[in-house]
Amino acid sequence: MGQPPQRRLGQPPAHHLLQRPGARPGYAVVQCYVQDQVASVTLPVRQLKGFRKLFLQPGEERVASFRLTREDLSFYDARGRLRFEPGRFTLWLGQDCQHGLQTTFTLE
Repeated sequence: MGQPPQRRLGQPPAHHLLQRPGARPGYAVVQCYVQDQVASVTLPVRQLKGFRKLFLQPGEERVASFRLTREDLSFYDARGRLRFEPGRFTLWLGQDCQHGLQTTFTLE
């Protein structure tokens, strides 16, 4: 493996294809979780940053995408100030926090 891809804020780091199996229409949900791998404070392993709930017809496919902002990747420091630190992040997209697609990226 090489270096993780470089990203700029505002670009969607990933898309997730949702498909409705079966013969009935219904909802499909994809969740977006982020981990800051090098924060100067201890943060949760996975932080929910958003979700999409889409109504799909049987066999229909749709793409859910997320645009992360600087605020999405920021945290509150010990003094209560919102702070952004460049570094490596892991992103998960899936139906829950245990399953789905994962990628790592670096912001400078």
